[in-house]
Amino acid sequence: RPGVLERIDRPPAGAKTPGTLTLSTGVPLFLEERQEILRRYPLHATLAPGSAWAVLPLLTPQRGVGACVLSYDRPHRFGPEERATLTALADLIAQALSRARQYDTASGLARDLQDALLPHRLPRVPGLETAVRYLPAAEGLAVGGDFYDLIALGHHRVAAVVGDIQGHNATAAALMGQIRTAVRAHASGGADPRRVLALTNRLLTALDTELLASAAYVRLDPRRHRALLASAGHPHP
Repeated sequence: RPGVLERIDRPPAGAKTPGTLTLSTGVPLFLEERQEILRRYPLHATLAPGSAWAVLPLLTPQRGVGACVLSYDRPHRFGPEERATLTALADLIAQALSRARQYDTASGLARDLQDALLPHRLPRVPGLETAVRYLPAAEGLAVGGDFYDLIALGHHRVAAVVGDIQGHNATAAALMGQIRTAVRAHASGGADPRRVLALTNRLLTALDTELLASAAYVRLDPRRHRALLASAGHPHP
C-alpha cells in the first residue's frame, strides 16, 4: 500500500510507537500476544505482521541509534533467560552500528582529504599523451598515502612522480600531501631527479614521523626523447 513503508520506517520522533517508546525509556518491550499488540499499538499492528514482538532499543553510551523489532508468527512467551539473551543481542547490534558509523565518518573525511590533495587534472604536454587511474590494490583500502603528479618544468620538459606513504588513513593522506608538495616545489626549482628525492627525504626526516615513504621520479624531454629516472625505495616502472 502507498505510504506503508514510510509510516513504519520513519515515524516522527514523538510518535507513540514501540520503537520510539523503547528508545525513550531504554527498556526492551516484549509483546507476547496479538491482542496485546492490537490494544497498545493498533495502527502498527495493522501495518506489521506477527503475533508477538520483541522490541529492543539499540543504545550506545553516546546515544540511541535505533530499535530492533523481532516478530513472531504465533504467540510467544519470553522467559527471563530469553529476555536477557535478546537484550545482549541488542547491545551487540548497537555497538556494531556505532562502529560502522564511526568508520564511515572517518573514511569519508580521509577520502575527502585525499581527493583534495591529489591533482584534479594533468597539465597538457606537447608531444606527450598522459592519463592517470587511481585504483586501490585491495577492497576496503581506498584511502591512503598513494600519490601521483605530473609537473610541467618548462623548455618542453615534464616530471612524473608516483609514490606511496605507509598506511591507509587520514594521517597517511595528510603526509602524502606534504610529500607531494615538496616534490613539486623542488622539481619546479630546477633540481635534478636525484636531488628532488634527496631534498624531499630531508623533509620526511624533519617531520619526525614513524611512517615510511617511497617514490619514483622521472624527468621527461619528449622533444629530445630523453628520460632521467630516480627511485627512492619504489618499484621500478
